Amino acid sequence: MLFIGLLRLIRLLVQSSIAQPSSIIAAILVILTGHYGATLTHGTNFIVEPMTKNESVAFDKAMVFADVIQPIFEQKCVSCHNPDKTKGGLLLTNQQAILKGGKTGKLFVAGNPEISLLLQRIHLPLEEKKHMPPVGKPQLNPLEIKLLSLWIKGNADFTKKVMDLPANDSLRLIATTFLAPAVEKEESYDFAAADEKTIQKLQTAYRTIAPLAQESPALSVSFFNKNNFASQKLAELSEIKSQIVALNLPKMPVSDADLNTIATFENLQKLDLNFTDITGKGLKILTSLKKLQRLSVSGTKVTFGDLQPMIKNFGSLTTLTLWETSVSVDEIKQLQKANPSIEFIAGFRDDGSNPIKLNPPQVKNHSMVFKDSVLVQLAHPINGVDIRYTTDNSPPDSIHSLLFTGQTTLQKSATIRAKTYKTGWLGSDEVVFDFFKNTYKPDSLRLLLPLNRVHQAAGANTFFDGILGTFN
Repeated sequence: MLFIGLLRLIRLLVQSSIAQPSSIIAAILVILTGHYGATLTHGTNFIVEPMTKNESVAFDKAMVFADVIQPIFEQKCVSCHNPDKTKGGLLLTNQQAILKGGKTGKLFVAGNPEISLLLQRIHLPLEEKKHMPPVGKPQLNPLEIKLLSLWIKGNADFTKKVMDLPANDSLRLIATTFLAPAVEKEESYDFAAADEKTIQKLQTAYRTIAPLAQESPALSVSFFNKNNFASQKLAELSEIKSQIVALNLPKMPVSDADLNTIATFENLQKLDLNFTDITGKGLKILTSLKKLQRLSVSGTKVTFGDLQPMIKNFGSLTTLTLWETSVSVDEIKQLQKANPSIEFIAGFRDDGSNPIKLNPPQVKNHSMVFKDSVLVQLAHPINGVDIRYTTDNSPPDSIHSLLFTGQTTLQKSATIRAKTYKTGWLGSDEVVFDFFKNTYKPDSLRLLLPLNRVHQAAGANTFFDGILGTFN
């Protein structure tokens, strides 16, 4: 809008009898400065991006590649691999180009994500020159990486629909979280709006109350900060209980006793109890909520034995989310078969059937140059990963090499070769860390030749400041 407004300003200046060449030039400079400044901040396509985003796609029409995989390429990869900029000879804007690959070969090996170039480049350490996307570009999140891996594992099909995948297929389950919901018709409610003063009175820093839409009487309530939660805070909502249609309580210390209060919210349609203290036995009271459509109990103590006899009593339930509960895949299949009108969402479970390669370990030491001794600090972003290492220049393995425990101290220069391992995952690539002991620090320095005029760093002190340079 600013860009369009400035164009109109130029037109007025040109048409005006008092327009001066300097005024027109100044206006043009403002436009160029604003545009290129915004490009640096937001990216080269910041203006057209909102117009090129995919429209909402109904689940029954969504295609695995076109509506799930291709948007990942468009958001994270196409800025470097498009008809105007084919970095590495790779184009990612159409099926034919994707199958062709780039200068370094095919992008993937259908059915084998662990040896596919695409995933190898993604899993490289961020500081590696060949890591994709490059530093400074938006990086793929873990779910996007998993989607790419599962798509390649499934032979990288370009024509299959999401709904054609098996109900418990990991790709299908994760893809549902990436698909924008189809536009729903505006819902009407048969209850009056709550008093505005009452809503304002109940608003706190850790309990927000908001209408679902403009001029809608339906309210959504969310709680934050479990240390500030108390059963009384839930009971206080009785003044607006008829207007609450969505209640979000994830990670709050909600107990079975609190479900008695929630059961009085007669118009409740969506309830999030993820990672709370409730049990399956306590859920029975919620069957009285005849309008409850979506219930989330991930990370709770609910069991198959609790759900099986009770689930049919939720008359309007359409979705039940069960991530990280004791309910097994086979038990979910039983529930799904007995209750076909309800979608049971268990999420992705790492059962080792679709292994992907771990990232290499990272070094967290501020400097790998030390004076007397140094405590080696290696880490990995995934919990439960074993870091195996050697200091004798032999390649590390998962059995014989030393297990890193955070207690390794070096007294002299050493080269550490390390890899990460975890059950159900492929071991990472090897990474090498060089630690240098530096005993001497001169009182004065003098360079015999001048430094490169571009790469001055800290001058002569660069050689003794204890900080290693990089190849970047």
